[in-house]
Amino acid sequence: MPTISSAMDSYYSAKVLRNARETTKDTEIYKALAHRLQADHSYDDLVKLLEENTPLRDTKTPQLYLKSLRETKAIDTTRPQTVQVMKDALQKLQTTKAISPQDSVQHQLLIDARTGTLDGLSNNLTSITDQPLRDDLRRVLDYYQKQKDVPTYYRDALMAMVLAQHEYFSLAENLQILAYSAFSKSKRDVADEYFKQLIIRDEDQTDFYHFLQGIVAYQKGKYDDAVLLFNQVKDPYYIADISRYLILAYDRLGEYDRRDSFFASLLQYKLEPSDYYTYFYLTLFRPFQQGKREDGTPPKLNLKTMQDYVSSCVQSLKEEAYVICQYGAAGGLFVSGRLEQASKALFSIYEKYPLGYIARAIGDYYMSQDAKAEAMSYYYRAFRDASSPLEQSVVQQKMRKIGQEAKK
Repeated sequence: MPTISSAMDSYYSAKVLRNARETTKDTEIYKALAHRLQADHSYDDLVKLLEENTPLRDTKTPQLYLKSLRETKAIDTTRPQTVQVMKDALQKLQTTKAISPQDSVQHQLLIDARTGTLDGLSNNLTSITDQPLRDDLRRVLDYYQKQKDVPTYYRDALMAMVLAQHEYFSLAENLQILAYSAFSKSKRDVADEYFKQLIIRDEDQTDFYHFLQGIVAYQKGKYDDAVLLFNQVKDPYYIADISRYLILAYDRLGEYDRRDSFFASLLQYKLEPSDYYTYFYLTLFRPFQQGKREDGTPPKLNLKTMQDYVSSCVQSLKEEAYVICQYGAAGGLFVSGRLEQASKALFSIYEKYPLGYIARAIGDYYMSQDAKAEAMSYYYRAFRDASSPLEQSVVQQKMRKIGQEAKK
């Protein structure tokens, strides 16, 4: 039979303790289940349990009841009537002397902190006996008083964070404010810590927090960690965006087969112009840009996937974005060695976007026509507009070759 001490052993889950409680009215089982639910942060279930047995609640677990009320999702700090539930419970327990006057003051201050009632909190802060908590609350109050332009929602989130750090968990929405604020300001380490806490405190949105953690890891250059985090997300709502990040992460890791499998799977979703451009650039033009492929079909290029991307692009994109489809079609022709067919689109693209590697591709077309002067002209542009020393060195070799042949 579980006891209050053994209940904290992970062997005894809330389900086991509930079953035990149904067969016995043992007070120890009641207390064990209450503490198990507290350890699991299941505050809504805990409030329900405690309200089922008022005498036991008021004599055995009054402190736990007040804490669970503060943390339950039923309490909405924007709705005074729900906040009053906490205050009424506190008043009743004080009247029946279930808690001491000192404890009553401390609980009232925690309610003030929870609801952002800073005047009462500031005036009675010394009544909090938990010194580390008192010191941290004082820091938040001092910060707010010095920075009057701090938005109320952000101040409340800071207060919620202090309470959470001291095991007084507030609603996850307040932590979310801090997390999103840090995330939007690219404070990646800070955001990551908040998301880790949210995963514990807001289990219903675990997939969302893993998704955001994956983005943070990717932004920090921790691509292996990003892959692991993204792969933990099961909610179909995020799969398309996760596929986009996995494409980029696997590309950075040099795992091109896995990258390309996600490119293929992404086709089942509604694609953005950036999706088409990313595919065409990474699989068709970048190897050429880096001098890794000069002619012929690129190794391991899935021709069906390439054709599907070009076809989907033509059907989906219109007007200004249509140049991306021309870019892809030209890339497909170019890497397949059909330079003359690709040349018309390459000229059109270069007029709008004078990229160095496009100029080099046009130079290669002219070389295939033995028009060396025209080729040299575009190689010069390619060298001028190159995005890296590596790209410049590839162009230099081509220009040097023309020069050497001219001397013969």
